[in-house]
Amino acid sequence: MIQFTTVLRSDLSVKDRSQVMLPPFVAAQAATPSSGAGSNARVKGAFTGTWTISYARHIGNSRDPDAQSWVSVFQAFSNKASGALTAETSSNA
Repeated sequence: MIQFTTVLRSDLSVKDRSQVMLPPFVAAQAATPSSGAGSNARVKGAFTGTWTISYARHIGNSRDPDAQSWVSVFQAFSNKASGALTAETSSNA
């Protein structure tokens, strides 16, 4: 599960189960705690593939012209992880 911020977007939604691909530089900008030696953000390619939007929040301040006041915050889960979990669950049944 990841969370990312973009410019204000109305084309991505939870209702449509929108899928996104993140640009390669996202991994370099990932915030990780300094003590988290096992963090997935440090694994090369941890942010590759497609992600399904599970949460969206839109923030807009009509009185502030700053670009950071008009953003969308998304939470998404990896399609790789969900497929692996589905396969594991069906094999255990």
